[in-house]
This record gives sequence, C-alpha cells and structure tokens, in this order.
Amino acid sequence: MTIQITGSSGKTARHLAALLKPSHQILIASRSGAEVDGIPAVKFGWSDPVTISEPGNTNPLDIMKPFIDTGKEHGVKRFVLLSAIREDETTPGTGKVHAYLKQLDVEWAVLRPTWFMENFSEQQHLPTIRDESSIFSAAGHGKISFVSTEDIAAVACGALTDEKPHNRDYVIVGPELLSHYDSPKSSS
Repeated sequence: MTIQITGSSGKTARHLAALLKPSHQILIASRSGAEVDGIPAVKFGWSDPVTISEPGNTNPLDIMKPFIDTGKEHGVKRFVLLSAIREDETTPGTGKVHAYLKQLDVEWAVLRPTWFMENFSEQQHLPTIRDESSIFSAAGHGKISFVSTEDIAAVACGALTDEKPHNRDYVIVGPELLSHYDSPKSSS
C-alpha cells in the first residue's frame, strides 16, 4: 500500500513523511513535484486545472471532491484530512470536506489542530521576532493552546497506518494556554 501525502512541503507533512518513510511506501505530492529525501514525488496543485473543476473557485469541497472521488474510484480506502480546530462538519470551508468524507463509504479521520507552534519558529512571526523582537497580531493577550506540527503528524501517522480505521475527528491541542507574547518564550 502506498500512502500519498499532499502538501508535502508543509510543516505537518514534512514530519509525517519522516515518520512514515522507514516503514511505509510513500509518495509525496507538491507543486514542484520534486523528490525529497529519497521519497518519490509527483507534481500536484489544488489550483492546477487538472485537479480543480472550476479555476478561480476557492471552495475547499469543490476543489477536493474531484480528488477524493478519483482516489475512491482507484481504490483509495482511507483519507486523512488536516483541517482546523474551528471547522467541524457543520461549518463551511474544510468542514464541508469533513462532512463529505464522513458520508462516503471510505475510512477517514479529520485532524483539527489549534494554531501551530512553528508559526513562531518557521514562518509568519519569525521575521519580526528575529529582526524586531516583536510579534504583530490582533490576538492581544488572548490565549490558545499552540500545538507542535510534530504532534499533529504523529496523530496523522496513526490515522493512516493503524489497522482499525479511526472514522472520527480529532481536536488536537497543545499542553497549555499561551498568548502570542508567551509562545515564543516557551518554544526557545
């Protein structure tokens, strides 16, 4: 069985590929289609006319449904969707994809993490932390339980490889509530 990982250059997918590589056949799918760490790759993009029914459409279900349906037609038995904590099956966005997977005759899991701890060390906030010792956010002193993408990848790995299908969603949270001000201190 081959496990295909979309978004393979993303924070969570990189960790997931590292977990799966020693014991599973995997295929990474990315916009570049470039092999990574000896893992075979294919060129793939959600906005590619080959994988989207309506160019310019940003509705996740419209974009992902053809991919899911094609996979199912070709024998894919299990799908794991990385969504967001605020999007359950009743909400728009990836919530509609969640609902669609649930009603199909497939094995599925939906991962709904809080904000990534790596937003401070790899992307959004890194330049201003590094260059200005500052974080700019509308969150004020609000707190959330930031979660490591390594932890999300571990849940994804189990959802993909466990013998028994999960067929549920997981809210994935970090160990404590932190503000944007507190989070970089805890990750250093």
